[in-house]
Amino acid sequence: MTIACIDFETHAIQPRPEYPPKPVGVAIYVEGEEPHYLAWGHPTNNNCTEDCGRQALTKLLARPNMTFIAHNAPFEGSIIEEYFRLDMGWERWQDTMVQAFIDNPHGELSLKPLAEQHLGMPPEERDAVKDWLINHGVCRDTKGWGAYIAYAPGDLVGQYAIGDVVRTRQLYDFYMARMTPRILAAYHREMDLMPHILRMDQRGVRIDAD
Repeated sequence: MTIACIDFETHAIQPRPEYPPKPVGVAIYVEGEEPHYLAWGHPTNNNCTEDCGRQALTKLLARPNMTFIAHNAPFEGSIIEEYFRLDMGWERWQDTMVQAFIDNPHGELSLKPLAEQHLGMPPEERDAVKDWLINHGVCRDTKGWGAYIAYAPGDLVGQYAIGDVVRTRQLYDFYMARMTPRILAAYHREMDLMPHILRMDQRGVRIDAD
């Protein structure tokens, strides 16, 4: 079994029907290989086209004996399935956000605070992107800057995204080492629900407006 971590960077996240947001790049970290960022939608410093990104994802998802990890896998799943129209293969996915919830339902769920808390990894790449966006007038202050990440240079966002897949991989190992058989069973139940929750989100809920 080979493990691969995937993390998309996108335009601002909006409610459906504008969801999922348009991706501008994807970080990929395959076990035994160097993590890299495929950037196609930033204003500058891209390193591929969107079609090249689609081809890379298609090949990666088709590789046998692969386990995929994401922090909030339904987000990655919505982009893979709805934007790129590729087969997610849910049975092969793991989610460190779900692991974090199972480990501590009342604790932190965001990737970078978790990595800093459990792995001692400060969010230096995040701060570099945030400072660039503010200093170049893309956003005014630290509130809501993440919605503008698509407008930062591709190579700078690449450092940010690569940092995220490295954190995700290490958090996965951290949580797996803490899971007892009972906790692991609860985690697997939650993961079994993930594709159904995404389908519910895609369909919406019927209501009687009157």
